[in-house]
Amino acid sequence: MCKCGRGIMCALQLIVFIYIYISVFFRFYIWQRMVNRKSDLLLNMTVAKQTRMFSFILGLLSVVLMSVCVDGSDANGKTIFCFHCNSVIDEDCGDSFEIEKARKKYLVNCSDQLYKPPHLPNVQPVGCRKVDQYILDTKRVIRQCAFYGENVTDLKRPGNKGVVSYHTQCAQSECNKAVSLHSAFTTLITIAVAIFMRH
Repeated sequence: MCKCGRGIMCALQLIVFIYIYISVFFRFYIWQRMVNRKSDLLLNMTVAKQTRMFSFILGLLSVVLMSVCVDGSDANGKTIFCFHCNSVIDEDCGDSFEIEKARKKYLVNCSDQLYKPPHLPNVQPVGCRKVDQYILDTKRVIRQCAFYGENVTDLKRPGNKGVVSYHTQCAQSECNKAVSLHSAFTTLITIAVAIFMRH
């Protein structure tokens, strides 16, 4: 599978991270100059609080960025393990399932013939997939091995009348767990920007 999409995403995330870092540094520089001009205890406390807050945010972003951009070469020769379940049959397969419990119960080797498409017995897995399927007001979560397709996040695919599915596919073992790394990164970016804009 081509990794160019993944590389572009990592590059964009790195650009966003650098932009936030420069913005935080600039604001800290301005605050520091204000402190030097005004010997105000309250202002000093505010600067210290703001600095700690932004340092914490940058730390979180660094961890997520490193996690997302680590070598994702599972689909290039390594054995891929994915969660395999359906919330209609498996009640604990929904969005908030316990990872450790799920590893023992639902984690499978995607190279096993049992999980390969019957019409493609020799195909090799390219990653894991999570499908959020909405049938009218009912939600179904399907986790499975992926044998074709590219990495996507919440790709909307309309089905029959009243049926809508959102597909997420990734190229690493266990990546079809409850919360994806890309979703986590997006959430942290949103929180960071919201806090940044308020101060």
